[in-house]
Amino acid sequence: MAPDGAIAETAPPEAGWISRVGPDLGLTGHRRSDDWHYAHLYAPAVLVRGSPMPASRHLFREGQDGRQAPTAEAIALVAYLQSLGRDEIDPRARLRRREPEIPAPPPAGTDLLERGDRLYGRHCAACHGDAGDGRGEAAPLLLFPPRDFTTAHYRFRSGGSGEPVADADLYRTITLGTGIGAAMPAFDWLPPRDRWALVLRIKQFSGRLRGLDLRAPRHGGDTPAADPARNGDRDALFRSGRRLWERLGCDACHGRGGEGMDRREADASWADLEGNPIPRSGRLTHPCALRGGASPASIDRALFGGGLAMPTYGEAVPDPEDRRALRAYVLALQDDPQGP
Repeated sequence: MAPDGAIAETAPPEAGWISRVGPDLGLTGHRRSDDWHYAHLYAPAVLVRGSPMPASRHLFREGQDGRQAPTAEAIALVAYLQSLGRDEIDPRARLRRREPEIPAPPPAGTDLLERGDRLYGRHCAACHGDAGDGRGEAAPLLLFPPRDFTTAHYRFRSGGSGEPVADADLYRTITLGTGIGAAMPAFDWLPPRDRWALVLRIKQFSGRLRGLDLRAPRHGGDTPAADPARNGDRDALFRSGRRLWERLGCDACHGRGGEGMDRREADASWADLEGNPIPRSGRLTHPCALRGGASPASIDRALFGGGLAMPTYGEAVPDPEDRRALRAYVLALQDDPQGP
């Protein structure tokens, strides 16, 4: 663990895997989602290019939908992997409760784009596809379809539904990943210049975003960096937020306690803008399960910014104090970070 609380990750070797010694799994817990681990067990070299790890396909059986389903042994193994490094604290939970720093981008140009192209081929194409259409080799193994970059429809963004995604939003998603809520891993171990290179490369897949430019993040916006309850009003704030949660019907999708629901439980036919079925709603009871991050600012973006499957409540909750209450209630749903 670095002095600033960041997790020191070992980058995969540039020249490919030449050692029989595998990476340190000491901090594996909550670094990636369960379905990423299942996909990695089933086809490791697809998820991690050049990996010498043998496939463990004996841990899977074909399910009723024709997809490979993990056996009880696979489920137990992944549960063990998710426990590693969480004996006293969950470092991933602590990181996801903080808003990531987004530095100014480097000068954009062909050199940075070429760097981004190489990084994309190495780290992203397996899921998102060489053409950026979300149809990579690993895509059928994952619970949630990888993002189709050609449409420029993004779930985690700071602007309204009619605005294009900001470069800083793409950088933030690359940095944070989606926790254990979906299979997108965090690339916080990449140098900032490399993350910006990936932003530049990803933009080229869409005619709406294409161009050799990178825009600096906006600072001093209206999303909160912290949201402490004032002395004496924590209980009142919680009650007010709970009333808004119920009035807006949040529990119809996320469950009464924010534990998340699948399509059958909710009797819903959720789909994204590309028509891909969404198998379950987000679980809000643990920082690592919140796909867009667990900071007050990320909750604000999810509730009142742009969205895809989830409605945007910017117009439904215009009052700043009501927004503060709803945000505080959603934050309070996060249980002990030592939870599963």
